[in-house]
Amino acid sequence: MRLYGEKVASCYSWHSLRSGLATALKAAGCADDVIQMICRWANPESLKIYALHGTSLHINWVDKAEKAVVDAVRASTVPKVCNSEGNIALLHAFGGNIPARARHVLDNADRDAGDTAAPPPAPPDSSPLTATNAVGRRVRVPAACWPTYPCTEHGGLGWTALITTLQRPNAAIVRFVEAADDRGLPFADVKLDLTVLVPF
Repeated sequence: MRLYGEKVASCYSWHSLRSGLATALKAAGCADDVIQMICRWANPESLKIYALHGTSLHINWVDKAEKAVVDAVRASTVPKVCNSEGNIALLHAFGGNIPARARHVLDNADRDAGDTAAPPPAPPDSSPLTATNAVGRRVRVPAACWPTYPCTEHGGLGWTALITTLQRPNAAIVRFVEAADDRGLPFADVKLDLTVLVPF
């Protein structure tokens, strides 16, 4: 009985050793067929069970995924269009609602293609904002709206933005002009009360 127990313990130890070795070899970048040879596994399926990925690898890939720009859509959700007329209709219907990250990618593509012409700056206009004149106006979003975010524009007073649409007479959707996060992506569009914004 004792001899049988020693054999079981020995087999278990060798099994644990091979599993640990396979995991270490995998982390070192060793090829699967070489791991199989070193650990003396006849079946390559053994690697899927015993050559484990560590926590650090998991964390690294999740970090990379968090910083990736994802703007994919399912083909089934894309509306059918007919030649250029349909594309123009889509542009007019949804052009103002393109997500900030997607707009950043498209702008970079335009610059890479040689389109470096910048739109002329809007003339200064510090008149009061109203529901009838707000859309298209350049404004300053006060830094006090997000006090934990560092602001380097206007001497730290706020960020330059454009009012793109109004959802209600006093609710404006604003698009940041210069502000970007640590990955170089522009801040997302936000909804703010007209009374908060400072025209200039």
